Amino acid sequence: MSGLIWRLTVILLAYLVSFAIVLSPILLGLTKLLGVTSTLDWSGTRMAFASVVVAPLLEELVFRAGLRSATATLAVQPVLIPLFIGSWQVSLVLLGVVAAVMFVDHVRRRHLDDARKFSLRMTRGRAFLTRYRLIVWGNAVAFGLAHLGNFTIATTNGWLGCLSVFVVSSQIITGVVLSYFRLRYGLFSAMGFHAIFNFSWLLFD
Repeated sequence: MSGLIWRLTVILLAYLVSFAIVLSPILLGLTKLLGVTSTLDWSGTRMAFASVVVAPLLEELVFRAGLRSATATLAVQPVLIPLFIGSWQVSLVLLGVVAAVMFVDHVRRRHLDDARKFSLRMTRGRAFLTRYRLIVWGNAVAFGLAHLGNFTIATTNGWLGCLSVFVVSSQIITGVVLSYFRLRYGLFSAMGFHAIFNFSWLLFD
């Protein structure tokens, strides 16, 4: 436990230093260029509780709890993520698509013998592991984009508006770090790092 706490502390400090040196100038430039303002009010007990307790619990359960399971990553998380950001219509459509695919797959596998079922399972497992880096990065990008709602962008220029993705670059990198903790040390370590990270932002504010 002491070793894990030490790693949490070192990675958090390294992240904050790299953020100050690399990401801060980029975000400050985008803030002026696009007229970005935060919609979050970091003052108040309610916001502190939401950012340090509620957000780490919910966001880690939605975005990273299923990273060790192919079924959860490919079938459950695509449904939960739109629901988490408030797009229940998209979530409902994806739920229908996932259910249809799983039903067709179930019908298909019923007509296979045990050897073919095993071969199909191994093939899918290898395909999942081969693409796992893309899955983790895609998960981190989705985590970052889910935080776009925390900002308002004043620019009306469509081309400049495309740069708004970089406004959540720190959240995307944070998503990668949190995925590392979840996969290496477990879900609770990711929740702990997430809570410490948000608490550091409270102190900074």
